This record gives sequence, C-alpha cells and structure tokens, in this order.
Amino acid sequence: MRHALFLVLGLAFAFCAAPSASAAPREIVIPTTPPTDQADTLQCWAVSATARLDVEASRAAGAPVKLSAKYAVYAKTRAEVVALVLARKLKLAYGQLCETCKPEPVYYEQGGIYPDAVQAAKRYGVVPEEAYPGFPEKDEELFRSLNRLLGGYAEHRERLERPDAE
Repeated sequence: MRHALFLVLGLAFAFCAAPSASAAPREIVIPTTPPTDQADTLQCWAVSATARLDVEASRAAGAPVKLSAKYAVYAKTRAEVVALVLARKLKLAYGQLCETCKPEPVYYEQGGIYPDAVQAAKRYGVVPEEAYPGFPEKDEELFRSLNRLLGGYAEHRERLERPDAE
C-alpha cells in the first residue's frame, strides 16, 4: 500500500508541468511624471490630488500626462468668489437672504483639502500643466491680493447674515 501511495504521488508530480513563460505575470509599467514642488504655498491639497489624477490619466493614455495643480486652485477660488458675489447680489436685490436662496457658507483660504481638488476636476475639468502652469514667481503676491479681496467680501457677507444687520 505504501508503495502504491508513493507511486501515485510520484506520477502526480511527474506530470505537473512547470509554468510556461506566457503564464507568468507580466510586468506592468505605468508612465509617471516627476514630482511637483509646491514651494512655500499652502497648495499641498491640490498638488497631491493632481498627482493622483496624473497617474490615472497616464495609465489611461499609456504615456506620461502632467496636469495643472494651479488650475485646481484657480477653479476652487473662482467658485468661492462667485458664491460670495452671489450672496452680496441677493442681499442687495432682496434686502435679506432667504433660507431657500442662501448659498452654502464659503470660506476662502489658500489651503484646502484633497477632495477640493477632486471636486474642482469633476466640476470644471482638468488642463495640462503646459496650458496652465500658474505663475510660481507671483504666487505669493497673487494670494495676498486674493486674500484682501475675498476677505472684504467675507466680512461684508458676515455683516449681511447677522440678524441685527441692517
């Protein structure tokens, strides 16, 4: 009995074929782009989300694709400005903001979070880095002026939303 068991096991191993080269897992290479330097800006949220979108776009295209992180910042900022201006116009037109026409609260900051960039890509699309590189040498000046502008709108909006505001 023992010999029969060894014979069966021996034959089973003898007929097991070694894996062929075609059955081996193939190597998949996803094209990548070099990392983006965010410098001293607070745009890590846009840079990290755009890097993830770069990888997905590169994988789909089969070639390296570099998307603009600055465009995500621009799209988010533009949406915030529009919401602030809309709130001001509604207040001027109707005297007060009704609950149904009141826009969601918008707080502008240079920073953001990962989903902000993904949401901007979903709503406004993406563009290549070459098409919208931003202005790295002017970023600090640009954000100072945006903070002044939007800070004024935000203060005005807070006054509009206070119950004791006239």
